[in-house]
Formats: sequence, C-alpha cells, structure tokens
Amino acid sequence: MSREELNKSVLNAAKIIDLISQNEGLGISEIAKQLNLPKTSAFRLLKTLESAGLLIQDCEETYYLSYKFLSYQVGVNADQNLIHKCLPVLKNLSKLTGETVNLTVHRADKMYNIYSEIGEFYALQSNLAPESDLYCSSSGKMVLSYMSEEQLQAYFTQKLTPRTIHTITNYEAFLEEKKKILSTGISYDKEEYEYGLTCLSVPVLAQNTLIATIGISGPTTRLAYKNFEKIEQFLLKEVAKINS
Repeated sequence: MSREELNKSVLNAAKIIDLISQNEGLGISEIAKQLNLPKTSAFRLLKTLESAGLLIQDCEETYYLSYKFLSYQVGVNADQNLIHKCLPVLKNLSKLTGETVNLTVHRADKMYNIYSEIGEFYALQSNLAPESDLYCSSSGKMVLSYMSEEQLQAYFTQKLTPRTIHTITNYEAFLEEKKKILSTGISYDKEEYEYGLTCLSVPVLAQNTLIATIGISGPTTRLAYKNFEKIEQFLLKEVAKINS
C-alpha cells in the first residue's frame, strides 16, 4: 500500500498516542506544535480518541492515556508468554533445518507472525508481510481445518482473490485439503501465497485447542532439496515437545 492510500487521520491519531505515552500528559497546543498539526485538527483527533476511551482529559485540558490500554496489555502479555514457551523449539528447528521458523497466531480472520527465528536468506523474505489471510497461508489453512463445518462454510462465502494459480478459494476444494491436513497434522502453502515460496505448519495446542502454529518457510526448490519429509519430521517431533 502506498503512502497516498494510507489514512492520514489514523496515522496522526497513532502519533498522538505515541507522543502522549512518552510524556506525563500534554495539552493541545504542545501536541499540535510537536506533530506539526493544525490546532483544529489536533483538537478533533484528541476528542475522537477521548470519545473512544483511549485518552482522558483533566481540568487543565491536559491529555493522558486512559486505563483502557491496560486491557490491551493482556493480549500482548499472552503472546509474549507464548513466544517464551516456544522459543527453544523455534531456535532448534531453525538450527536443524537452516530455514526461517515462524510462530503465528489467529486474530479476526488473519494470521499474525509474532516471532521469526531467521534462517538462511532468500529474496522473497523481505516481501513477506507480518500478517496473512487464512486461505493462502499454511498457518491459516491449519486454523481453517480446526473450524467447525458452519464456520468453514461461512468463511468461504466471502470473495477470496487467488494470489497464484495454486490458491484454494472455494469450500469444496478446501474440504479435500482439510482431510489431508487433519490426517497428517501438517498444512502446506505450496506457492499459494507467492510463486517460489513454500511454507509448512503444524499446530500448537493447549487442551486440544489450537492456540498458534509453528511453520517453516523458504524457497520451494531449496526445501525440496533438503527433503520435505525430513523437514516434516523435524517439525512434528519438535512441536510435540510443546504440545505434550
């Protein structure tokens, strides 16, 4: 997405939050000055953030972050605890395979990469976004496989754009994929997100509930040379240490 397509108001609101978080409260004039914003624009953004419960204003018209930010910390802390728990496995998998190993979580029909143990370099690596859709990523396909039939059908009612000729975008085609994923415990993105890139993932479970995925990504030819079956064995064996 180009800078022209970004929502400037949202970006400025984020800058206000960042600025206030670094200070013991600020007034409108100081915020407008430091961010080089018209005072009227700063006022409108501040009132919007206050209305959303993200800022509070005292009697001297000084703005502070509200306690609502503490509720977001719970999710962040949970992810940090998950990273800490999985870190030895992530590092060992990268050492065993020489490839990048990703820890991803599911949030609102997206997969978010919360930690990567970087392996050998590949050109596509720099183009990969920290988030991906469920239908075209190995981690997302694992999440889809754990959904109920009703949830899965509902997901595939939306219009899904193929990223490559290999991308699965309809319910019936995915059902066959789901059978393989659940029987092997491994999901693949075989150049479904990006040509030349293959990823494979396994679930991280807590009381038989999927809470995250751990996956390996790399150039298709290099992973094939290293032997996919061998990489699968490494993944299953290492992640079993977390799931046990």
